[in-house]
Amino acid sequence: MSTINTKPESRQARAVASRILAKVFADQQSLAILMPLDLDLVTDPRERALAQALCYGVMRHYFSLNFILSRLLDKKLKKKDSDVKALILIGLYQLDHMRTPAHAAVSASVESCKDLKKTWAKNLVNAVLRRYQREHDKFPELIADNESANNEHPAWLLENLKDEYPQHWQ
Repeated sequence: MSTINTKPESRQARAVASRILAKVFADQQSLAILMPLDLDLVTDPRERALAQALCYGVMRHYFSLNFILSRLLDKKLKKKDSDVKALILIGLYQLDHMRTPAHAAVSASVESCKDLKKTWAKNLVNAVLRRYQREHDKFPELIADNESANNEHPAWLLENLKDEYPQHWQ
């Protein structure tokens, strides 16, 4: 099992991925258009690959990760802080879907706040990811009870599928 390093370059990959995802979330820009442009900021090919994997992975599991995040936060983050939201989703993705050691995923996510120039968010990112580690076992059941999170699709699409294909929507 390989470990993800937490050197500044690795933090930079997470920060770049956070910025890309923030544009997707807040501005509804295309991941396919943003990624080639913003990944040029990462010079190390391995770190570029990490940033790309983080972007694709968070988008692939967005509905379950966002569902988890909504249960871990007391109040929603502001739109201007969608990069912090993306960074937390990256941390959750690493904890759940990658072979990144938990301590490295949390530490690198927290340290990436510096690269985003949002040091105020370090405590928030740490608290949310640590809370997720403590409460991890309750989330599979909660996700299973939420159709959007369980199917990784928006609720409107699931409703349309149910209407059009009531016997085979799943």
